[in-house]
Amino acid sequence: MTSKPYRKISHHLLATLGGITLAAFALPAQAFSVNIANGAEPGTLDPQKTSGTWETRITRALFEGLVTYAKDGSLVPGLADRWEVGDDGKTYTFHLRDAEWSDGEPITAEDAVFALRRVLDPAIANQNANLYYPIVNARAINAGDKSADALGVEAVDSHTLRIRLIQPTAWFLQALAMTEAAPLPEHAIADAAGWVQPGNTVSSGAFTLSEWQPQSRIVVEKNSHFHAADSVAVDKVTFYPIDDAGSALNRFRTGEMDIAY
Repeated sequence: MTSKPYRKISHHLLATLGGITLAAFALPAQAFSVNIANGAEPGTLDPQKTSGTWETRITRALFEGLVTYAKDGSLVPGLADRWEVGDDGKTYTFHLRDAEWSDGEPITAEDAVFALRRVLDPAIANQNANLYYPIVNARAINAGDKSADALGVEAVDSHTLRIRLIQPTAWFLQALAMTEAAPLPEHAIADAAGWVQPGNTVSSGAFTLSEWQPQSRIVVEKNSHFHAADSVAVDKVTFYPIDDAGSALNRFRTGEMDIAY
């Protein structure tokens, strides 16, 4: 795999597709599709079970965090439109915007609580779970020593989330911007094995999963329920599992791929 992506499309689109996030920016009004040579075949699209960048590039298209990144790398509001940090530096209060899952259901603070409890569940075995150890009781929950409901997260109401930390943590917002911390649709995760398959996936990000042909392609399409859908110029993104750097570069040079990793 190449360490940096080969690119032949606009700078603004690369900030959206090739950079930190697939969230919307101020893009041209004309809609279009993008083909990406993405590396290895994903093992999963469950954002809390991914193990490589070839997977997270796709899950970032599907799920948005409470906070996310702008094209310049700065932290900006995501599903939360604002937040406050207590004077002690240990209490974060997030105010969720009026947003919907791709099935039209409201995104709530309870979905954020569910996701943070789930990412620390030992059965999920999230490789970055330690990033959330600053949350009260997180380490003990991840070790299996306490139940999930002991976690220092609370849905104050449907659009207000409170998180309590054991100590001030300067990088905590960056941890929340990671895809595994994004709110998840508890109402859709009844079948743990199949909820990240086309037809079952309920997403919060700029795109929704429309097709997954193993060893062939994964297709995501614009999510009409995304809170910033009007600024998403890309109609469709197709991710191809091409993990040979030479092959990816050749297909980029012929114009078959718009981005090659």
